[in-house]
Amino acid sequence: MTRYFFMPAVLRFIGDGGLFARIVGVTLRICALLVALLWAVSWFSGWVLIFHVGGLAVFAGLLAQLVNIVIGYMVVHTIWIRAADVEALKGSEFIVTPILSALVRLGGEVVACILAGTGAQLAVVALFSERLLRKLAPDFLAQGVFYLPGVGGFLWAILLGLGGAIAAVFCLLLFYLMAEWLVAVVDVARNTGILRKIAEQRGEVPVNP
Repeated sequence: MTRYFFMPAVLRFIGDGGLFARIVGVTLRICALLVALLWAVSWFSGWVLIFHVGGLAVFAGLLAQLVNIVIGYMVVHTIWIRAADVEALKGSEFIVTPILSALVRLGGEVVACILAGTGAQLAVVALFSERLLRKLAPDFLAQGVFYLPGVGGFLWAILLGLGGAIAAVFCLLLFYLMAEWLVAVVDVARNTGILRKIAEQRGEVPVNP
């Protein structure tokens, strides 16, 4: 008779984190596909700007578009990998916190990929075509950010590439720190519970009625 009642199995599935992990994992896979689609649309639309500028910007844009493909791959594949990692998070008394920790790590990894890739793109553009750079970053150029005395295209390419890489590293450090903080909170709670059980067994603290 009990085999006709499905709620115990459902509650066990929820209790071991399977439901939330599956939902988040599937959602991340859907997000990866949407990001790939949007990235492809932006990649094709970028050629309109490149050919509109013309000249050496076409060559610079070609290199930048190749870098853009690499960025899109890194972001989409990272999301896909982390979706599988989240789906594997089961069997813990803490259900949501490990998932949130994985999502925080994912956020840092995605932003880091974009920062490093964007720095490489701007470096390529600054090296070959200042006209295209003015189209890609009009706000910065309007404020004179790219017009420092004695700074030429080659030096700007180095500064932009290094700037993107350094920003990516610090972004990873920040997001990984937040993720580890969440894990540390879980570990403290788990260890506190273990220590309390040991103390109760030794009679050092009263057992809760």
